[in-house]
Order: sequence, then structure tokens, then C-alpha cells
Amino acid sequence: MCSYQYRQCEGEKMTEQRLISTADAAKEIGCTSGYLRVIIARHPQLQPKQRFADAWLWTPEEVEAVNNRNKKPGKPAKKSD
Repeated sequence: MCSYQYRQCEGEKMTEQRLISTADAAKEIGCTSGYLRVIIARHPQLQPKQRFADAWLWTPEEVEAVNNRNKKPGKPAKKSD
């Protein structure tokens, strides 16, 4: 697992946050990175806020938001008579 430490200065306070790559975020959610991109395309509000070069970096809160999204069930199975 590849994680990064992100430090941000807010006034006199220094905050530190753990950031992970899209592949690692997908592993935590239990899907592939390709399907995670599909989820982001369907729900743009869940897109991560941090980007480094061409990679998106996810906070634990963003991963949790994707994992807790409204998962609608698919088409119900046909009932055999």
C-alpha cells in the first residue's frame, strides 16, 4: 500500500493527513481502480480533491464517502412460475 503524508499549514497550526493512491483506495473499497473511475463518472461529487501530477490522492474521508454512497440495487431477478 502506498500512502503519502500531506501537511497543510492553517494559521499557526500544522495539520497532517494520510493520502492514498486510486489503486489503494479501490482495494479498500473492494473494487478495481477502473470501476472506481466509473463510480466517479456517475457521482462527480465523490471525486477526490487532491491531485499530484497525473494521480489522484484520496483521504480516508473521501474513501469512506465512496464506500457509503447510495448503492441502488440492480434489476431484480425474474421469478419462475
